[in-house]
Amino acid sequence: MMTDRFVHPSRHPIRLFGLAKTDLHALDATAISLSDVEHQAVAGWRTLRSFRARRRNSGRPKTPPGAGNALIKVAKAPGIPVHVVATPEELELHDTNQRWRTNAREQRGDNR
Repeated sequence: MMTDRFVHPSRHPIRLFGLAKTDLHALDATAISLSDVEHQAVAGWRTLRSFRARRRNSGRPKTPPGAGNALIKVAKAPGIPVHVVATPEELELHDTNQRWRTNAREQRGDNR
């Protein structure tokens, strides 16, 4: 079967980020088996829809809960939870809102 060759946890590490519980249960039907603790961790990293519009006092969006969290899983060994933090340079490089802020400043006549 093609999916067995695509995702084979004994050969390649699997990286899981925030997923819904239904998606995690669907993984149980594949070659990947997660413990209850792993299920709870990965499901807890998922961003809820109600959080997506929240902003800081500065107007910048808040970092969603679970952002940067991942579980590295190899075969049936316990998963390794990791947290990745982007550097200020990476955040600036991947700032997809920069153009919008620049256009808004130009429209206001702001030179900041």
